Amino acid sequence: MPEFRPHLSDWEPCPYLPVPHEPLTHLVMAPFGKGRGEDFYETALTYAGSLWLQGLPARSLLLINRALGADLTGDESILETWPLPYAAVRWILENRVDDEAHFIGNPRRHYQHLATRMVPPRKTQRSWRAWACWYLSVQVLPSEDYPADELQIRNEGVVEPTPAQIGEALESHGISGERVLWERVSNKTETVVVLGASDRPERYAHKAILQLMDHGLQVIPVHPRLNEVAGLSVMATLDTVEAPVDTVTLYVNPKISEPMANALVALKPRRVIFNPGTESAELSARLQQAGIATEDACTLVLLATGQY
Repeated sequence: MPEFRPHLSDWEPCPYLPVPHEPLTHLVMAPFGKGRGEDFYETALTYAGSLWLQGLPARSLLLINRALGADLTGDESILETWPLPYAAVRWILENRVDDEAHFIGNPRRHYQHLATRMVPPRKTQRSWRAWACWYLSVQVLPSEDYPADELQIRNEGVVEPTPAQIGEALESHGISGERVLWERVSNKTETVVVLGASDRPERYAHKAILQLMDHGLQVIPVHPRLNEVAGLSVMATLDTVEAPVDTVTLYVNPKISEPMANALVALKPRRVIFNPGTESAELSARLQQAGIATEDACTLVLLATGQY
């Protein structure tokens, strides 16, 4: 008998995957052989849901990869109930438990390797789907804990695609509606506040706004005296920002930012980036005490090198 783990009673099922009544093993995939049709797709998703409930997120993501490799036309009825599982990938990444008992590996590196080393059949389609999942991992996972494979990037000349390129590829090589589905998932979060926005093209803050937008991120400029930057409405203060915020990138000096400590904490971003010249040990310590990650880095460099 194959070994399996029981489903963990305190783990929430992934809402984007079927929930099996009992734990499953690899044997559920054996009957399909080389078949990659509708039944294969549903079974792979169900097994992925079971592996998640067994506390095996890395293996769950591998089964989602297999589901994304199914040979579907887009007309299958199963897709109405269980669309292509981009939302499941994001949900698992967001709900990971960072400990050895629930190993998830480095999904960012995994998807980078998968996308660049894909083999037939449907190599192009499956490669772009891997890049689509890679982008979700870049959005969700902190780069300091889940870095890219920089050695492969240097040695093989790998160029990480932009969200626009991924969307266009899914439009060309995916099934009907796939691009819209992925964009809906990828645009779910990652709202960036640019504190110290500028309407002057030569300023780094202005360049950062343009690059952030080019990478598919929702940008909220903040400046007390501007009304519009790059077609975006500008908020006068942090207190007027209502949307949930993932990142605040600073383009103001410490004399301006340090008095905003309480407002930054109240905003509850996932992280705050201190661009060159904005570094403040005092503010950084205050934010870290509130559970907000801080990073001394250049936003433009992070975007250009795929480390954002």
